[in-house]
Formats: sequence, C-alpha cells, structure tokens
Amino acid sequence: MAGRTVAIRGDGGEERVLDFHNPGDFFGEIAALTDLPRTASVVAELASVVLEVPAPVLRTMMRDARVSRVLVGTMNERMMLLNLLGERQLL
Repeated sequence: MAGRTVAIRGDGGEERVLDFHNPGDFFGEIAALTDLPRTASVVAELASVVLEVPAPVLRTMMRDARVSRVLVGTMNERMMLLNLLGERQLL
C-alpha cells in the first residue's frame, strides 16, 4: 500500500534480488495458493505498509476471473524466473 519491498532468495551463500514491489504490487501468492514453502523472502527497502490477505481469502478471490488472471499470470512469471535461476546455478 505504501513503501517499497524487495524479494530476495539465498543462492549459495549469496542473496539474489528477484523483484522489487511498489505500492499496488503483491507478493506471497505462490505459497498462499499452492501451500508450498515460500520461494523468496521479502524485506522492506523503505518504510512500508502492507495489506495481508489470508490464503483462504485469496483462494476465494481467485473465483473472479480478473483476479485469477492477474495472480496466475504473475505467479507463472515468477516461477519461470525461479526455474531460470535454478538452471543457471547448474551451468
């Protein structure tokens, strides 16, 4: 809702920046919708105000096609990025 956060992921003792979030952006949807462990940590880069949407509420919101389209699209992009990072580590 306000501020700026950054998603980071540990990679062989180093932290990699995956994404930045500004007001209106969202994060945490992968773990909330899949019940899988978090794929990244999100920390405040600036003082931030966030709105927490519990996983059951988010799943209910997914019934709306517009919400589903945005969340699934973003989730797929982030999961592809994580796969690319994983493949890069193997090279």
